[in-house]
Amino acid sequence: MNHFARFVSLFAALIMAVSGSGCSSSQDTKSDYVKDFENGRYAAAYESASKQATLGSGPRKDQAALIAGLSAQALNRDSDAEKYLGMVKDNADPKIAGQAGAALGLLASEQGRYAEAADYLARAGRKLEGDDAARAFMYSGDAYKSLGQTTEARGMWSLAQTKVLKDAGLRVMIGDRLAAASTPPPTVKPPAAGGPTQFTVQVGAFSSYTNAQKQLSRFRAYGEPRVVETTDKSGKQLFAVRVGRFATRPEAERVKNTIGAEARVMTTAGE
Repeated sequence: MNHFARFVSLFAALIMAVSGSGCSSSQDTKSDYVKDFENGRYAAAYESASKQATLGSGPRKDQAALIAGLSAQALNRDSDAEKYLGMVKDNADPKIAGQAGAALGLLASEQGRYAEAADYLARAGRKLEGDDAARAFMYSGDAYKSLGQTTEARGMWSLAQTKVLKDAGLRVMIGDRLAAASTPPPTVKPPAAGGPTQFTVQVGAFSSYTNAQKQLSRFRAYGEPRVVETTDKSGKQLFAVRVGRFATRPEAERVKNTIGAEARVMTTAGE
């Protein structure tokens, strides 16, 4: 999913809120770039909105900067998105500031800058309302989880839970995160003495669960692709992508050699 598609999935009421900032909300009085943005013509929206953001003034300029930033995000022009969203992330209008901050947070998260993402999204949640605020806090919690800061993650998810107004699916998503965070990890037991040891092939390890999940489809042909929580030598939480369960190491080695140099043979103890 590209950056913009993810943003739209979080803020379904974006267009209504934006077009209502500083101008009439009727279809006839919307700026051309707002109409282009609403109808998915992001290149046209960016061209018009970026000019207005540079040359205009007042609420129109602020609205144009937000639309220019979101349109650039939709076009995967991240540097342009950050430029225009940065112009309004501290705007006096909390809707504009909140939407800009949330978009910047999602960009940072997609790029692996989780500390920055957590901060942007938490501040956006305090400026937005209702379900939009809940989504921002939820994704701030996800960023904290990717940093291994589980206490902060639970705090953001708990705050998100208090903001949900209408979106039942969102309420479930937040509840699932809190439930998972409250469940103690299973105790890892070594294989019984003399029992068979199985092997698996690890194809990568990621600090982000989302990034690990994205890799699963690449390795379905090798059987049982899955994400396993693990830690590195320093104790940092990682999410490993592993495939297959093999009775002998040579079987696992053959699959490892097929996948390539990034693959490693591991035991399946505790999985």
